[in-house]
Amino acid sequence: MPAGKQILDRIKSVKNTGKITRAMELISTVKMKKAADIALGARPFAMEASGIFSRVAEEISMSPYVEGKEKKSKKKLKTLIVVITSNKGLCGAYNINVFREVVKQTKGTKTDCITIGKKAREFILRTGHSLVADYSETFKDDPTPAQVKSISASIRELYLSWEYSGVKVIYSFYISAIAQKAVTRPFLPVSKESLSAFLEEITGSIISPVTYSGEYKIEPSKQAVADRIVPLILDLMFHEMLLEAKASEHAARMVEMKNARESSQTKVKELTLIYNKARQAAITKEISEIVSGVESMKDV
Repeated sequence: MPAGKQILDRIKSVKNTGKITRAMELISTVKMKKAADIALGARPFAMEASGIFSRVAEEISMSPYVEGKEKKSKKKLKTLIVVITSNKGLCGAYNINVFREVVKQTKGTKTDCITIGKKAREFILRTGHSLVADYSETFKDDPTPAQVKSISASIRELYLSWEYSGVKVIYSFYISAIAQKAVTRPFLPVSKESLSAFLEEITGSIISPVTYSGEYKIEPSKQAVADRIVPLILDLMFHEMLLEAKASEHAARMVEMKNARESSQTKVKELTLIYNKARQAAITKEISEIVSGVESMKDV
């Protein structure tokens, strides 16, 4: 039964694919849980930063990163876009949704971009945008504070170079294990309201104004603290975006591998049914040939 042998080989191949997708599903589940735990671990720092921020809020306006600082330039300033995607595929529409958001934000114009993720780099080069920097090779599944600080500092340095009027980050926002959404978040310049909203979002609580009416003694000065706290909060914001993007990637890959595993199981059932029918037809044919042979012998 040559046809039956081919079907058996196909069943074996599909089962092996199912085992691989199952393993990838489990790996993505573990990585997603780890990324979520890291994001939760950043909340105590965010809460402490929000407390310091509320005490020096009046001095924040003097920072060069804060909204309201006018940039004087003879040429028209551009917007710098940071695109965060995955380095690998097999994660469903995760990268496609980010690319659609990039197209929506650029509206067919040529834009300067920073990419984090090989898929983002390939897309930006393919669409003709200007690639200012790429951190795909250094960015891994578990971004360390040093890596995040280095990338964030480079973005701030570019913003202060008088070339760009603002910086936007396009990434996938993690809602749940089965839901992610590509979003565009303004990164620079920042406002006191946006900083407060971000800190409230990741801490899960409303930041209340300081009720103590006494005088705070802050050394060396409120301005010095403000100059340090704003870059720290920007690093925290960027770290949170990277963690959300990674959690979204692993969640999307987990769901995609789960669907692939279930599809392989369905395909195995269909192929098994086809094999059984082919086997039954072959057996029926052999029985018919035997019966025909016996009947022909009777006539002799």
